[in-house]
Amino acid sequence: MNLHRMHRLATNLGLALALAACLGLGTSRRAAADLIRPNATQAFPDLQGNIVGTQTYVYDPITQTGTFQVNNAPVLLATGPSTSNEYFVTDTPSQIRSQTIQVKLDSGGHLLNDPGNSFSLYGSVTVGDKSFSGLLLQGTPTAFGFDPHPGSLPHYDMNVALTGGSLKELYGPDAYISIITETNNTFTGSFAQTFQASKPITNVRSYNAPSPIPVPEPSALVILLACGAGWLYRPWRSCQAADLSGEE
Repeated sequence: MNLHRMHRLATNLGLALALAACLGLGTSRRAAADLIRPNATQAFPDLQGNIVGTQTYVYDPITQTGTFQVNNAPVLLATGPSTSNEYFVTDTPSQIRSQTIQVKLDSGGHLLNDPGNSFSLYGSVTVGDKSFSGLLLQGTPTAFGFDPHPGSLPHYDMNVALTGGSLKELYGPDAYISIITETNNTFTGSFAQTFQASKPITNVRSYNAPSPIPVPEPSALVILLACGAGWLYRPWRSCQAADLSGEE
């Protein structure tokens, strides 16, 4: 009788441990879908987009997956905390500036491995004396997060492994993207239904940028002008010295 009772207790304990493990796994997976950086600090470079644009999520109840998309226009690139480090992003001669993000998610909002997961950013920007034009950044999203309590301004974020683009030399190997949708939001916290919003505000930042951020070298024209100014300055100083000697 005692052996039977001990066997039953051991069985119940095993079931309890298995249930706890399952619950722990579920909690861990849910936490992974929260914001990746809930208290994201400022980092540079930081490329902001906030002019027009849309955010959509189309859910397929058959596959229980959905496609999350963001389309907007990049506006301003900051390479440092000062206003002197801000550079406007404009259209290229042949293309309107744009930013596109697409990821495949499950019904819990977790990122799925899908060939359609992508990030690309086009435009034209001049940093110092160097111009970047066309494909500025390109990469593959590697993690997706969201605020499970969206409120009036839903917040999403993601990590992206950068694979190309002319600004990659400033960003380094990866980027972090923060997305806040500003108007017409229908997201309630569930990824098991379709939702949408307007005017997504995005920030594409680097937390692993080269340190310090490489500053483009001046062009030959700038060097020539600087040298010319130096040669003009020397005779002026000589004349000034001569005048002073004459006065004495």
